[in-house]
Amino acid sequence: MDAVVEGSRLEPIHQLSLSGGGFRAAFFHLGALHALAAQGRLRELKLLVTISGGSIAAGFFLQEWMHALKQRCTVDDAELARCALRAQQTLFRKTRHNPRLRVMASVRALSCGLVRNEFGFSLAMARINRRWLAALHRATSKEAWPAVLPEWRIACSDYANGSRCVVVVGHRGLPFQPDAKYLSMQDLPVAKAMASSSAVPGVFEPIRCGPYHLGDGGVLDNHGLRELDPAIGTAVCIDASAPVLPMNPVDGWATPMRAMDLMMEQTRGDVLRMRNCTLISLRDPVAQPSGLDWWSHLRALRTDLDDFAATEAHLLFLAGYQSTTGQPEIPLDCPHDNMLALWETMSRAAPAEATPELQLQLADSREACLDDLERGQHVLFSGLQKRSPASVAVTLTSLIMVALTVLLLLLLAKIAWAWGIALFPRSLRNMSANGLLGLLWVGGAAWLWQFYTPRQGAMFNNMRQWFGVLAGPIVLPALVLLSITLRLKVIAFSTRDLTAWARTALTQYQRRRAGG
Repeated sequence: MDAVVEGSRLEPIHQLSLSGGGFRAAFFHLGALHALAAQGRLRELKLLVTISGGSIAAGFFLQEWMHALKQRCTVDDAELARCALRAQQTLFRKTRHNPRLRVMASVRALSCGLVRNEFGFSLAMARINRRWLAALHRATSKEAWPAVLPEWRIACSDYANGSRCVVVVGHRGLPFQPDAKYLSMQDLPVAKAMASSSAVPGVFEPIRCGPYHLGDGGVLDNHGLRELDPAIGTAVCIDASAPVLPMNPVDGWATPMRAMDLMMEQTRGDVLRMRNCTLISLRDPVAQPSGLDWWSHLRALRTDLDDFAATEAHLLFLAGYQSTTGQPEIPLDCPHDNMLALWETMSRAAPAEATPELQLQLADSREACLDDLERGQHVLFSGLQKRSPASVAVTLTSLIMVALTVLLLLLLAKIAWAWGIALFPRSLRNMSANGLLGLLWVGGAAWLWQFYTPRQGAMFNNMRQWFGVLAGPIVLPALVLLSITLRLKVIAFSTRDLTAWARTALTQYQRRRAGG
């Protein structure tokens, strides 16, 4: 391992940092936290530093920890390990609703783009965080941070001044670093702090907090190592980043994110050379008795905030656990049979006494999981990127379903208009179509002005806002239609789940046909 100080694996940890990396990092971190808690290494934890996906993992883990404290006065190591497992299950259920797509389906967020130079995706993500972590939000807003919990520092990047900005939860009097600015919960609620920490540039806008414009903390320090202080005690960093892989082809759309990956990789090397800490990394695979190389697929997974399949979420959790223990072990205290079955399939060797039919089923299952992981490298149209008869059929079917949904919504809108016009006052019903459209335009313009136009700014921005206010109502119906379509897609089906189902059905059909 690079820049790692090797020590006892059972040495208590006093300060811990969780790197960025979207949901890929979050699931990996929760597996590592499960192992660290089971080893009793989190008993003396004083400082927890998180960035981006690490902040998401910490939020769910700390909320489960707080819930366990309400049930009992003290939380032992076994219960704390179960908190990490419950956090993983909760986060997995939440990701099944594709948070990124839900954020991009927000009418409020899309409307911001009509009158501003940015959409409101980060604020929409903050609203989702507040619903997901309601108990954590209440505790931090009331400053009711339990004494046994560590000080939590959520790292962001201030785009206005080019410096690190850290939101502190439950300050314990630990020393601050001179190269960062510090905010409290009174300055920025925890839901917004988490959204800022994971606001990937180019997609999510920075969140404003006074003079600060807070965005992805990984831009300046993706591992949080600059917050660690040798005077506090033993330091450990859980690193869910992956080495920069060759990129082919390189096109104009991908170069901004590619440039950011290269910059963060350089920053990682510089910081690790300066700091002494133990590193638990996704980059260091643990050899599996099964002989399968699924670690390389995990390292190539997308760092996104969309729906993660069970194969991805559960194997990332297992990878975090095994990286911490250094052994190809499986957590035996997991109460979920599906997780255990997946772990045993991908990690353990095939039983020697298995029948040929069972060996064939095991081979099919492993191939399906590896295909799912390889498909998970792609953000959009993964079924066409990693092609199979099932994935192509499901992807095309989902596109057809979206088109049919749009047509159905247009039909329903026409029926609703014909029915709803009768409820209008007679004076409105007697107005001409142009008069009604003008009235709706005035209402839409007033709505955009009231909720989405900043009251100050340069003349150019003010002109841009006026243009958006005047022209925006024409686009609003299309935005509403887009929002409803995306939300129905999120609720109705998951393309990844349909692909797995279709592949299983095709495999069974081919078997029956071969057997017949």
